[in-house]
Amino acid sequence: MNQSIDFNTKLHFSSLADTLKMKGFREFLFRGNLVQLAVAVVIGASFSNLVTAFTTGLITPILGVFGTQPNFTSYSFTINKSEFCYGYFVNALLAFFITALILYYIVVVPSEWVLEKFTKAHESMQRSCPECTSIISKLATRCPFCTTKVQPIHPELEISEELHLTNHENLSGG
Repeated sequence: MNQSIDFNTKLHFSSLADTLKMKGFREFLFRGNLVQLAVAVVIGASFSNLVTAFTTGLITPILGVFGTQPNFTSYSFTINKSEFCYGYFVNALLAFFITALILYYIVVVPSEWVLEKFTKAHESMQRSCPECTSIISKLATRCPFCTTKVQPIHPELEISEELHLTNHENLSGG
Protein backbone atom coordinates (compact mmCIF):
# COMPACT_ATOMS: atom_id res chain seq x y z
CA MET A 1 0.00 0.00 0.00
CA ASN A 2 1.66 3.04 -1.22
CA GLN A 3 -0.20 6.07 0.05
CA SER A 4 1.06 9.35 -1.19
CA ILE A 5 -0.27 12.67 -0.06
CA ASP A 6 -0.56 15.44 -2.56
CA PHE A 7 0.62 18.48 -0.61
CA ASN A 8 -0.63 20.87 -3.29
CA THR A 9 -4.20 19.58 -2.87
CA LYS A 10 -3.97 19.85 0.90
CA LEU A 11 -2.57 23.36 0.57
CA HIS A 12 -5.38 24.29 -1.83
CA PHE A 13 -8.08 23.11 0.60
CA SER A 14 -6.32 24.89 3.44
CA SER A 15 -6.22 28.21 1.57
CA LEU A 16 -9.86 27.74 0.50
CA ALA A 17 -10.90 27.24 4.12
CA ASP A 18 -8.88 30.30 5.15
CA THR A 19 -10.51 32.32 2.36
CA LEU A 20 -13.97 31.23 3.48
CA LYS A 21 -13.16 32.14 7.08
CA MET A 22 -11.89 35.56 6.04
CA LYS A 23 -14.93 36.07 3.80
CA GLY A 24 -17.23 35.34 6.74
CA PHE A 25 -15.20 37.62 8.98
CA ARG A 26 -15.27 40.37 6.36
CA GLU A 27 -19.05 40.00 5.99
CA PHE A 28 -19.37 40.19 9.77
CA LEU A 29 -17.29 43.37 9.93
CA PHE A 30 -19.18 45.15 7.19
CA ARG A 31 -22.65 44.05 8.24
CA GLY A 32 -24.85 47.14 8.52
CA ASN A 33 -25.58 46.89 12.23
CA LEU A 34 -21.95 46.49 13.24
CA VAL A 35 -20.83 49.49 11.20
CA GLN A 36 -23.68 51.58 12.60
CA LEU A 37 -22.77 50.48 16.12
CA ALA A 38 -19.13 51.45 15.58
CA VAL A 39 -20.16 54.87 14.29
CA ALA A 40 -22.49 55.30 17.28
CA VAL A 41 -19.68 54.43 19.72
CA VAL A 42 -17.30 56.94 18.12
CA ILE A 43 -19.96 59.66 18.09
CA GLY A 44 -20.88 58.79 21.68
CA ALA A 45 -17.26 59.11 22.80
CA SER A 46 -16.95 62.47 21.05
CA PHE A 47 -20.22 63.62 22.56
CA SER A 48 -19.01 62.53 25.99
CA ASN A 49 -15.85 64.63 25.57
CA LEU A 50 -17.96 67.57 24.46
CA VAL A 51 -20.26 67.33 27.47
CA THR A 52 -17.31 66.92 29.85
CA ALA A 53 -15.68 70.04 28.41
CA PHE A 54 -18.99 71.91 28.65
CA THR A 55 -19.42 70.82 32.27
CA THR A 56 -15.91 71.65 33.41
CA GLY A 57 -15.62 74.83 31.33
CA LEU A 58 -19.04 76.42 31.83
CA ILE A 59 -21.34 74.68 34.28
CA THR A 60 -18.86 74.03 37.08
CA PRO A 61 -17.71 77.69 37.24
CA ILE A 62 -21.34 78.85 37.25
CA LEU A 63 -22.13 76.50 40.14
CA GLY A 64 -18.90 77.54 41.83
CA VAL A 65 -20.20 81.11 41.96
CA PHE A 66 -22.63 80.00 44.68
CA GLY A 67 -19.83 78.31 46.65
CA THR A 68 -16.30 79.35 47.38
CA GLN A 69 -14.51 77.20 44.85
CA PRO A 70 -15.35 77.14 41.12
CA ASN A 71 -13.61 73.81 40.41
CA PHE A 72 -14.96 70.69 42.11
CA THR A 73 -11.97 68.49 41.19
CA SER A 74 -9.97 69.83 44.10
CA TYR A 75 -12.64 68.88 46.67
CA SER A 76 -11.36 66.05 48.84
CA PHE A 77 -11.09 64.81 52.39
CA THR A 78 -8.42 62.77 54.14
CA ILE A 79 -8.76 59.81 56.47
CA ASN A 80 -5.59 58.17 57.87
CA LYS A 81 -3.38 59.80 55.24
CA SER A 82 -5.66 58.50 52.41
CA GLU A 83 -7.08 61.26 50.24
CA PHE A 84 -10.62 60.82 48.87
CA CYS A 85 -11.19 63.12 45.87
CA TYR A 86 -14.96 63.38 45.69
CA GLY A 87 -14.78 66.44 43.43
CA TYR A 88 -14.10 64.21 40.42
CA PHE A 89 -17.31 62.35 41.23
CA VAL A 90 -19.24 65.61 41.45
CA ASN A 91 -17.94 66.64 38.00
CA ALA A 92 -18.78 63.21 36.56
CA LEU A 93 -22.25 63.40 38.11
CA LEU A 94 -22.84 66.81 36.55
CA ALA A 95 -21.62 65.52 33.19
CA PHE A 96 -24.00 62.56 33.47
CA PHE A 97 -27.04 64.72 34.26
CA ILE A 98 -26.22 67.20 31.51
CA THR A 99 -25.76 64.34 29.02
CA ALA A 100 -29.06 62.80 30.09
CA LEU A 101 -30.88 66.14 29.75
CA ILE A 102 -29.40 66.83 26.33
CA LEU A 103 -30.19 63.32 25.07
CA TYR A 104 -33.73 63.53 26.40
CA TYR A 105 -34.57 66.91 24.89
CA ILE A 106 -32.64 66.56 21.63
CA VAL A 107 -33.16 62.86 20.85
CA VAL A 108 -36.00 61.30 22.84
CA VAL A 109 -38.62 64.07 22.69
CA PRO A 110 -38.32 64.64 18.91
CA SER A 111 -38.27 60.90 18.18
CA GLU A 112 -41.44 60.40 20.26
CA TRP A 113 -43.06 63.23 18.31
CA VAL A 114 -42.12 61.64 14.97
CA LEU A 115 -43.23 58.20 16.16
CA GLU A 116 -46.57 59.66 17.27
CA LYS A 117 -47.07 61.21 13.81
CA PHE A 118 -46.35 57.88 12.09
CA THR A 119 -48.64 56.02 14.48
CA LYS A 120 -51.50 58.43 13.77
CA ALA A 121 -50.92 58.08 10.03
CA HIS A 122 -50.93 54.28 10.35
CA GLU A 123 -54.06 54.29 12.51
CA SER A 124 -55.84 56.54 10.01
CA MET A 125 -55.44 53.76 7.43
CA GLN A 126 -57.21 51.18 9.64
CA ARG A 127 -60.75 50.38 10.70
CA SER A 128 -62.52 47.57 12.49
CA CYS A 129 -64.33 44.72 10.76
CA PRO A 130 -68.11 45.04 11.24
CA GLU A 131 -68.42 41.29 11.82
CA CYS A 132 -65.51 40.28 14.11
CA THR A 133 -64.27 43.78 15.13
CA SER A 134 -60.66 42.94 14.19
CA ILE A 135 -58.49 45.79 12.97
CA ILE A 136 -58.20 45.73 9.17
CA SER A 137 -57.02 48.07 6.44
CA LYS A 138 -59.49 50.64 5.13
CA LEU A 139 -58.65 49.42 1.63
CA ALA A 140 -59.52 45.77 2.43
CA THR A 141 -62.35 44.10 0.53
CA ARG A 142 -62.38 41.04 2.80
CA CYS A 143 -61.52 40.63 6.47
CA PRO A 144 -58.43 38.41 6.79
CA PHE A 145 -59.66 37.06 10.14
CA CYS A 146 -63.29 36.11 9.54
CA THR A 147 -63.32 36.39 5.68
CA THR A 148 -66.39 38.63 5.70
CA LYS A 149 -66.69 40.83 2.62
CA VAL A 150 -66.34 44.49 3.52
CA GLN A 151 -66.68 47.65 1.48
CA PRO A 152 -63.28 49.33 0.99
CA ILE A 153 -62.96 52.90 2.18
CA HIS A 154 -60.67 54.95 -0.02
CA PRO A 155 -58.84 57.81 1.73
CA GLU A 156 -59.46 60.14 -1.25
CA LEU A 157 -63.20 59.62 -0.93
CA GLU A 158 -63.10 60.28 2.82
CA ILE A 159 -61.24 63.56 2.27
CA SER A 160 -63.60 64.69 -0.48
CA GLU A 161 -66.64 63.80 1.67
CA GLU A 162 -65.17 65.80 4.57
CA LEU A 163 -64.53 68.75 2.26
CA HIS A 164 -68.03 68.47 0.86
CA LEU A 165 -69.54 68.43 4.36
CA THR A 166 -67.37 71.37 5.42
CA ASN A 167 -68.30 73.38 2.31
CA HIS A 168 -71.98 72.53 2.77
CA GLU A 169 -71.84 73.69 6.42
CA ASN A 170 -70.08 76.91 5.40
CA LEU A 171 -72.67 77.65 2.68
CA SER A 172 -75.63 76.94 4.95
CA GLY A 173 -74.14 79.05 7.76
CA GLY A 174 -73.92 76.14 10.22
